[in-house]
Amino acid sequence: MPICQNCGNEWTWIQSVAAFKMKCPHCGKKQYETNKSRQIRSWLDFLPLAVFPITVLLDLSLWAVLVTIIAAVIASFIFHPSILKLSNKQEPFW
Repeated sequence: MPICQNCGNEWTWIQSVAAFKMKCPHCGKKQYETNKSRQIRSWLDFLPLAVFPITVLLDLSLWAVLVTIIAAVIASFIFHPSILKLSNKQEPFW
């Protein structure tokens, strides 16, 4: 789980998912996602799109394709807080 770089408190899974503004729920200071964490998250967000060609190659039914893509979206959502790392400064993406 992410740890606030200002106060050192660990965020819970629910706090990590609900942190759209990336403010620490303990100290209220703004936090930024690290460059490495953003890169990993971008690959994780790409997972549902990467699953689609595999399901087409396996000639799965439409329902199987939808279930597989929905499962990939849910997995991406569930694992996001575990890869989220925080920083006090905003880093450039590249």
